[in-house]
Amino acid sequence: TASNSRPLLFRSQPDLRLVIVGGSPYDNYDRQLMEKWGNWIIKMPKYPPTVMPEIVAAAHIIVVPQRDTPEAQAQFPLKLTDGMAMAKPIIATKVGDIPEIVGDTGYLVDPSSPEQIAAQIELIFNDLATANTKGMKARERCIKYYSIDAMAAILSELIKI
Repeated sequence: TASNSRPLLFRSQPDLRLVIVGGSPYDNYDRQLMEKWGNWIIKMPKYPPTVMPEIVAAAHIIVVPQRDTPEAQAQFPLKLTDGMAMAKPIIATKVGDIPEIVGDTGYLVDPSSPEQIAAQIELIFNDLATANTKGMKARERCIKYYSIDAMAAILSELIKI
């Protein structure tokens, strides 16, 4: 997970903080993270969707560390397209449809490799120009395939059939 990566980055990114918004409703994973890495984690409560754009806008990178579970295989994490729509560099795990959603506009990692997440975070901070270009391409991809207009066109075609 992203939080397991934090100690690996401390030397090169001492000001780095992991912000968890909402957290996991399924287990006590967030509490375990706070106990282990509390100095580097900012835990925020769950916010309504109307507030999330402000939170996403404040982030430098959006990390979507989906676990490789049957449930996650079928999920479409909205935080992914929220970050894409705001042209943020995206790091996401190769779970379910995430690789197809992100395409070549983000950084994909194995779901059980905090080392890969850490390496990608470091890569992004060491080459912000490339990361920002990927972020802009992610926004373009999001508008083309996942915007309300794009979804309406797809549904309209399905209804005609």
